[in-house]
Amino acid sequence: MEALYKKAHVAIRKDPLLKRSPTEKGFFCEKRAKPKDAKAEFPAKRWNAAKKSIEQKKARIRQKLTAKGVPSLAGFVWPPPAEATPAAGAVAETVAVEE
Repeated sequence: MEALYKKAHVAIRKDPLLKRSPTEKGFFCEKRAKPKDAKAEFPAKRWNAAKKSIEQKKARIRQKLTAKGVPSLAGFVWPPPAEATPAAGAVAETVAVEE
């Protein structure tokens, strides 16, 4: 057993950055049928969503509103006019139900 380790250490000292063969995948896998393409480009991975511009956000809102049937927001006023809402401090009327 010692001879095996000595042989392995000698090989490591001889070439510590030994490259794998192009068809080799890893320690416990089968070999590849053909080597990987060295010039192949892969898309960068992105786990979080890309930021959207304000125009993209507004377009998305318009799309959702038109899907719900809202034609336009041109006449939309916020806050609503005072006559449409109860005055500040106003008490809502209560109706007593008689039994």
